Amino acid sequence: MEKTPSYIKSGPLHRLQGQWMGKGAGSFPTIASFQFEERTSFMHFGNEPFLRFEQRTWSRSPKEIKVLHWELGFIVALSEAETRLYTTHMNGRMEVCHGICKEEGDAVQFIFESESLRNEEGLAQALKSKRIFTVTGNSLNCRMEMSTSQVEEMTHHFQSNLYKV
Repeated sequence: MEKTPSYIKSGPLHRLQGQWMGKGAGSFPTIASFQFEERTSFMHFGNEPFLRFEQRTWSRSPKEIKVLHWELGFIVALSEAETRLYTTHMNGRMEVCHGICKEEGDAVQFIFESESLRNEEGLAQALKSKRIFTVTGNSLNCRMEMSTSQVEEMTHHFQSNLYKV
């Protein structure tokens, strides 16, 4: 049986593990600005060199809760400082992102940039994405930029501030 790499058990990826909840806000030139609540989890199973990733966002009004976004995937450890993120979105988009890890003081930052994007036919065509997860203590800051067939320059899409639960 292969042992779990130490960087999953005690290295930078270990700092992502757990359940995170909080709020965020987003915008993009082709849509109205929005606010959301978020629950994101990073779970490790057995001796595998990966974390399971799940991110769900929703908006809440007095009358309803509306799911805005839901994606599932895996963060695979290639080394202590290099990862790959595989995700599938509820709207039919799939991504493969190359990731690097940077530690600065008590913060650790994971930067994921898309290598491959596949969009469901009829969906707005995402061309590139960049996600930055920054863990400091029990807080996780998530940011995303993207470019699309309509907005070709990398543009801010959302930011959320989450806390470990």
